[in-house]
Amino acid sequence: MRGGAGDPALSLWSRPALSYMSGEFLSQSGTYLSVTAQSWIVLESTHEPLALGALMAARYAPAALLGPAIGKYVDSRDPRRLVQIANYAQAVLALALVGLAFTPASLVLVPFIVVGSVSQIFAMLEHAGRMAYVAAIVPDELRARFAGATNSASTLGRIAGPAVASAVLTLGPSGLCFAVDASTFVFAALLLPRPRYEVRIAGPSTLREGLRDIWGLPRVRNLLLVFAAVSLVSFNVATMIPLLVQEEYLNDPRTLAAFNIAFGIGSFLGGALRAWLRTSPSVSAFFGLLLFGATFLGLGLTNSWAVTLALLFAGGFGRLMFTASSEAVLAVGVSQERRGLVGSLYAMAFTGTTPLGALLVTSLAGRMGTSATLVVCGVTAAAGGVTYMVSLAADRSPASADAKEGQGRLPAASRPHRPDG
Repeated sequence: MRGGAGDPALSLWSRPALSYMSGEFLSQSGTYLSVTAQSWIVLESTHEPLALGALMAARYAPAALLGPAIGKYVDSRDPRRLVQIANYAQAVLALALVGLAFTPASLVLVPFIVVGSVSQIFAMLEHAGRMAYVAAIVPDELRARFAGATNSASTLGRIAGPAVASAVLTLGPSGLCFAVDASTFVFAALLLPRPRYEVRIAGPSTLREGLRDIWGLPRVRNLLLVFAAVSLVSFNVATMIPLLVQEEYLNDPRTLAAFNIAFGIGSFLGGALRAWLRTSPSVSAFFGLLLFGATFLGLGLTNSWAVTLALLFAGGFGRLMFTASSEAVLAVGVSQERRGLVGSLYAMAFTGTTPLGALLVTSLAGRMGTSATLVVCGVTAAAGGVTYMVSLAADRSPASADAKEGQGRLPAASRPHRPDG
């Protein structure tokens, strides 16, 4: 078996790891194809930026409210099975969107909101399950590098998804986007590998106890707070890029695809660099967030199509470096029995703030213009990076999430999985 316990570095490129990454790619490509198509349909039907904000807000609100309970549930169950259930459920909901794509324009918003919000609940379940299940694929000292590799795979999907969406929206029926989305979820479930390492399941405990445990870890707590604040204002890329295209480029689907692809390519390379780096993920998280802030500040100050494309590339690089590094800090910073819960909190910080954030940025864009809103996003992200670094300097605990990265595996993560019997 490649990448066994005696040679953990090979776990990054073992067959289970590559199968896991392939599933991430397929799932993300379908999801971003669907999100791109929905954004384009809503803006084309309503011509109202606030309608897009309402769609994004309502899509993520239920999942945000249920996030901690979902994470607690994942910690007490088989995470692999839960991920597969979540994938199949999202496939069924994507098929429902095929029919909704042919709904009259005046009725399109509410059905998209209902199906999208239910789908996002299962997406939260999938994310928390994957966060817990990664310990079955690679040992903890490789978590930051594996996070970079898997995030690169998922962002390749963010390149492929908008590209396919652009082709379909230009040449064919929009409902085909959602049919492809459904098929990717099915394949993602089938590709989820069996465990290589043993994963601990949490014993009886309350949600309050789990949240108290996580709150008592300063580096985990502080990173979650910074992440939530920055995501609220700055990380609404799925909303801001369509608004930029609508205001400056007449809602051209080819420009929308080009900008999304540039952001995706930058994200892919940011994850690839994180997979190669052996430095502290806390440091790479800081520099990634600072870079993202600087590029979005620049987006608000330029009218050049080429410069915008380059800045989106750099912004994607910075955001992926930050998110992949943060995922590793959070996961290794808690015990395995809390990784589903911390995964759900991470998802809440990342996408759970979208309901308010989408309404905030679309409201700001309506009042101040898209360019000024982009400046606000950039300044907020840069300030978040500085705040995070200050919190790291204030907390020099030797038990930090990444201080021992590369110094040894946690016991359960280091034992090869041996099926019973």
